[in-house]
Amino acid sequence: MKQFLRDYFSFNRRERNGVFVLLSLILVLILYLSFADFFFTREKTDFSKFEKEIADFEAVQKQISDSLSARNNYFTSFNTLDADSAERFSFNPNNLPEEDWKRLGLSDKQIKTIKNYESKGGKFRTKEDVKKMYCITPELYASLKPYIQIPENETPAFKKSEHQPSTINHQPLFVELNSADTTSLKTLKGIGSAFSKRIVAFREKLGGFVKKEQLMEVYGFDM
Repeated sequence: MKQFLRDYFSFNRRERNGVFVLLSLILVLILYLSFADFFFTREKTDFSKFEKEIADFEAVQKQISDSLSARNNYFTSFNTLDADSAERFSFNPNNLPEEDWKRLGLSDKQIKTIKNYESKGGKFRTKEDVKKMYCITPELYASLKPYIQIPENETPAFKKSEHQPSTINHQPLFVELNSADTTSLKTLKGIGSAFSKRIVAFREKLGGFVKKEQLMEVYGFDM
């Protein structure tokens, strides 16, 4: 047994020197790690720029969230239909008294939007014109549609030039701006899909055109 221990746990001079050197290196490394902070100043990483970018990103996200929330609240306030008190009767939406709009279940804000459209020269020539009012939801329009009655003398009619043939590739020479859809607008010379969509979007935002010069306010439009 003693011989076994002597064979595996005894060191010669060379091995003892190697162990001494190894222990010395370990000791030096421990001392270095313990006292390095007293001799060397560690450079601190500046996270202020990164933190500012995060703060700016969060601020933008909050603005977007607040904007969407405000938009949803805005349209929700428009679309408050009291199903219990709403009445259904035949009506002509043109110059309909506010009291009748209220009987149909529209809120004050919805009625104000419609009256503002009429004050600028807007007119309902077809049932679909009522649907185009952004204050009227598809659900509300669906419930009103069967009761909308617009006299024939108020329906749109395309005008033809006295000096041109009745049709030119079956395209009307004039359209009614406040009731024409993108398909009708594209029949006009120089009006493509992009311009027709811009005109309709601007018309809905404006509440209806009062004069043709307002087309100049459409982005990219040149008369």
